[in-house]
Amino acid sequence: MKTALVITIAITGLLLSGCKKEEKVGTVNAKTSPSEVTPKSFGREAEKDILEMRRLANQAKIKIAAAKTQTAFIQWAGAITRFKQVYGFYPNIGAAYDSSRDSVHLLDNPATNLKFVKALSGKLPTGIPLSAEDRKRLNKNGEEFCDFQQGDFDDLANLAERSMLVDGFGNSKIRVILDTDNNTTIRNIQANDLPEEISAAATDGGINARVIIYSKGENGAPDIVAIQ
Repeated sequence: MKTALVITIAITGLLLSGCKKEEKVGTVNAKTSPSEVTPKSFGREAEKDILEMRRLANQAKIKIAAAKTQTAFIQWAGAITRFKQVYGFYPNIGAAYDSSRDSVHLLDNPATNLKFVKALSGKLPTGIPLSAEDRKRLNKNGEEFCDFQQGDFDDLANLAERSMLVDGFGNSKIRVILDTDNNTTIRNIQANDLPEEISAAATDGGINARVIIYSKGENGAPDIVAIQ
């Protein structure tokens, strides 16, 4: 009787011990891996990737527009230099030609912008040759010093006589500075938006140059400067 009781107790102890081990194993298996990726976390990572791609694309777009503008400004400056070589003076695109000091011309002024185009291209933005009066005032031989492209103007879908030159960012605030006193130095320029690169042009010391064309960057666009 005692022997049967001992065996029963032993078997019961073994069964209880087995149940406890199974419970422990079950508890371990139920734990979630710390590195488990959920649909929510995957969505956040995808959103970050998209934002980074957009940032890089916008950065590339800015570089392309800046390079286009730089190339155009260099071409325009070269055209001004050739104009001077042919006629002996710079294009008369201001209100008056003053050879006693250097001059700055604002191309966001429609009248100045149009004079600039006529003087350097020998025609209107639409490609129509200059009138006899315009040739007399701006380019007497009607010579083409610069072949402005359609993409150089605003509102390409409606190119007209009054279309404005703009930079690669659509900005018409382009400045043309000329060494109209012919001393090979541009100085004492009265302009409040000079880029840092040419800030010395506002001083007595000035910059060793004959032509400077620039646009002051706006809305994330960089300053673009061409010096000749």
